[in-house]
Amino acid sequence: MLKPGGLFILTVPYTNNKDTIEHFPRNRTREGVIQEFRNLVFHGGPGTTLEMRVFSENSIVQHLGDAVF
Repeated sequence: MLKPGGLFILTVPYTNNKDTIEHFPRNRTREGVIQEFRNLVFHGGPGTTLEMRVFSENSIVQHLGDAVF
């Protein structure tokens, strides 16, 4: 909840691409087949952090608008 005049800061990896890059759209297909993913992408920095998705700037704005921000 954000009070009137409050400040909202959001940090998320994003690009100026048209669409969000989703590495794991589903664990199972609609037919029930379990998917196996290869060529995993990891973020830099300490430890090993698996990249799940990279938002597009447009999708972030859309998600925030849908949440009435």
